Amino acid sequence: PPPRPPPPAADPPTESPLTSATPMLEISTNVVIATYDSAGRFDWWCGRVQQMLCKSGGKRGSYVRTYLPVPFDEAKAVNYKIHCNFYAKSGADGVYTFKYNVDDSAPYHMESVLGLLDLNLPSDEGVYVPRDQQAGWK
Repeated sequence: PPPRPPPPAADPPTESPLTSATPMLEISTNVVIATYDSAGRFDWWCGRVQQMLCKSGGKRGSYVRTYLPVPFDEAKAVNYKIHCNFYAKSGADGVYTFKYNVDDSAPYHMESVLGLLDLNLPSDEGVYVPRDQQAGWK
């Protein structure tokens, strides 16, 4: 018999729906959380995620710890809970210092999270500055 033709070239692999531009929620991500102060005025805080909780698949659907990164929009859609250590805002110029001693052990629902905040590495004085000063996080 004559030789068989070579098989057709394989389709190139399809790109994952998650790209490097997909914002991800994971341990150590910086998030901005909407809150109200004691006078009932809107305020916001920047926190570093220390723990993530998602609903279990069980009948009760209780929240359980997870360590897997998840797309930010998905975490909001299924209303993850997060525990954070918070930054303290210093001044009105968008400069932050990280405080590990903020006493707040309550979990926050992702519905309160406004977005992610990318900070530069701290200076020698421990001051963090938003990477994109034009983003409006001041």
